[in-house]
Amino acid sequence: MDFGLPTPRALVTTLTDLLDRDVTLTPAPPFIPGPFRPATLGVYVDDSLQVVAVGVLDIALSAYASASLVMLPRKAAWEAVSSHTLTTPLRDQLHVVLTTLGELLTIPGERIHLYAVHAAGDRPPEFVLHKTWVLERRLDVRITVPGYGSGLLALVRA
Repeated sequence: MDFGLPTPRALVTTLTDLLDRDVTLTPAPPFIPGPFRPATLGVYVDDSLQVVAVGVLDIALSAYASASLVMLPRKAAWEAVSSHTLTTPLRDQLHVVLTTLGELLTIPGERIHLYAVHAAGDRPPEFVLHKTWVLERRLDVRITVPGYGSGLLALVRA
């Protein structure tokens, strides 16, 4: 059954185009964020404002993708990962990354858009966090951003 999740190839192509780097992707076990696994959550809704999907980037991918997007030095991204804190320039770019990922979440006749971003370190609403616990209707991968490092991405259909 098609849950409107992108193919790994589409994901690589989109991120490569967005970041202007040849990203690589490998399968990963389900990534469930929590107090000791900080993550950025992008909340996607339909036209009736019902949550239909959640994009989850661990702190590493949040920092590496954002830094790569605006060509910040890798040291800035690495410091954010080691301190578990995203700086304002990194946080600002997460909207671009998550909006682009949202364009890959499609089912014919369904319009989806990014409604909210809860950056790693912020406390998301519990109901959004609970949506990441779904073990079906999801795509979990490890993305490597050349020159920066790798991190985890999960796209979860609610």
